Amino acid sequence: KVIELREKIEAKKKVLQPYVSNLQEIRTQVSMMESEFDDKKSLFEHTRAGLESENESLREEVASLVRECRRQESLNYAIGAQRNALSASLRRVEDEAEFTTGKRVFSEQYRTRTEMLQGYLRELDARSTQLKRDRELIEANKVRHMRQMFMFSN
Repeated sequence: KVIELREKIEAKKKVLQPYVSNLQEIRTQVSMMESEFDDKKSLFEHTRAGLESENESLREEVASLVRECRRQESLNYAIGAQRNALSASLRRVEDEAEFTTGKRVFSEQYRTRTEMLQGYLRELDARSTQLKRDRELIEANKVRHMRQMFMFSN
């Protein structure tokens, strides 16, 4: 019986031998594929980390450039406004030069803008002087008027 069992085992070994050989080859291939997969996965992870870092760096650079662009736009508008104001001032100076030389007349009442402003100043000075006089008069009569008010209120 033992011999019979050995013969059966040997027969089964011969039948299974091609499958065992094939399984060993497949295991070797699987081992190589796993190694290749791990290498490629590591390369992928490393590349992904590098790309994410570069992406973040580019985002920060873009944000910085957008801020700089906005600052430059603001400066450009400010310079434009300043240029317009200076142009208007230059036109007034040129006009005043023409008024002063007699090439043009500012208005029927005033020959130049300077004369107009001096006229306004004289009017303001006259008003101020009159208001000071009125105030002095009120201060001088204040006590007398208050006595009258007190007498008539009782």
